[in-house]
Amino acid sequence: MANNSTSHSNGNVPFKDFLKMIKNEHENIKDWKHRFNAAFEKKDRDEMSRIANSTIRSAALHADSEEVSVYKALEQHGFKEQADKDRRDHQHVKQLMSKLEQTSINDSLEHFHKLFNEACDLFIKHADDEEDPNVHGSLVQLRNKVSDERAAEIGEQFLKARKMAPERPHPEAPQGGGMAQKAAAAVTKATDMFTSANHDYAQPKHDFPSVRT
Repeated sequence: MANNSTSHSNGNVPFKDFLKMIKNEHENIKDWKHRFNAAFEKKDRDEMSRIANSTIRSAALHADSEEVSVYKALEQHGFKEQADKDRRDHQHVKQLMSKLEQTSINDSLEHFHKLFNEACDLFIKHADDEEDPNVHGSLVQLRNKVSDERAAEIGEQFLKARKMAPERPHPEAPQGGGMAQKAAAAVTKATDMFTSANHDYAQPKHDFPSVRT
């Protein structure tokens, strides 16, 4: 049975705290938004494209990985209402990221800039809600309830889910975190990787630790 205490790690546990990793990815998106807008001021289409590609891919990986790992843990630890709200937020983000992905920067730089910021702002609002216990704070509530060992376990599940997650937004796909979502991800993963291979990407502010084998 999982330990629901807030005990601290004794240093012997492989510590990949899910909250820290998710906050890092939230910071990546915020950093890319800042860099994108700086590139827009310089009318640097290549850099804007690289950042947009990175943001779309990261948001897709992030959402699917959270849904099949962290949000399942939320439900297991008594936070189903919060998990449902977070999934609804993800659906809106996926829709905007999908719209951005289907928009060419060459058609209108200003329109592309507007869509990018709309999608990022929605993602960032959701991220801030997850992190702020005074607003919603689902991730903080979960972290406060589980032990360091359990937090590391959820973090490992998140990383493993990330390896299998689709690299493009699929707002029409299941997002309940169960077998239907995993099956849909398996179907789209290869196609997404082929598409991703033809794109250039910007360096993230934070990288992810490797998955334990």
